[in-house]
Formats: sequence, C-alpha cells, structure tokens
Amino acid sequence: MKNTLSRFPLTVCAFALLALLIMSAQAAPTLIMGNLLTVNGTTNSSPVTAFTYNQTLQQFSVTHGALTSTGALTLNIQATVDQTNYVTIGTWNPSTTNAATETFSGSAYAITNYMRVNCVTTNSVTVGGSYGQ
Repeated sequence: MKNTLSRFPLTVCAFALLALLIMSAQAAPTLIMGNLLTVNGTTNSSPVTAFTYNQTLQQFSVTHGALTSTGALTLNIQATVDQTNYVTIGTWNPSTTNAATETFSGSAYAITNYMRVNCVTTNSVTVGGSYGQ
C-alpha cells in the first residue's frame, strides 16, 4: 500500500502532462501568458479554447404526452466536466402538443471547452508561454 501511495503524485503528474500534450496537438499556437511576465505568488493566464465537441452523430428521442402548449415542456441540454457542475448549452421544446415521440439532432448543441494555466511560484520568476503547435 505504501508503495502505491508513493507513486500517486507521479501518476497524477504524468496524466496531467499527457492531457496537455494531447490538447496541444490539436490547437494552433496561442499566447497564453503574454510576453515575459514576472510572477510572485499565483497568476492565471487568459482562457483559451481547448477544443470544441459537436455530438454530430448523436440524437435525442423524446416521448411525451399531450401538452397544453409546446412551451409546456422544455428540455435543458446540459454539459459538465466533473459530473457535479453543469452548464446549459441549449434548450429544446416539442414541435407538437399531441402525444408523440420526437427526435432531434445533438449537432445543434456544440460544447466549447476552455482551459487556462495557473502559474504558482515560491519567489519572483519571469515566465511566458504559448499553447498549441
């Protein structure tokens, strides 16, 4: 057990590095920390687009009963990166008030993910960087 726990920080760092390498392989270079910047403590870079996901091949199928109006039913399409904090990326209302099964494409609900770098120093350090290839 001790051996497994002692490798945990290394495993987390390796996973984070792999994730950054994969993301950087998909993006054009973007300056994220300006020119050389002096950091003493903590500084966040500007957010940049990491990638956009469009669920083009996915579709929703919704069965509903009779409605008083098409606005009587609203589906909020939501996305999350941590399964706790969700953001609404779109809404859907049925096209009929009659009981029906309706299908609509997920391609209308693209999800753009953003990232930033959090630079933490223990003393004054000059740093600059870009993201992408």
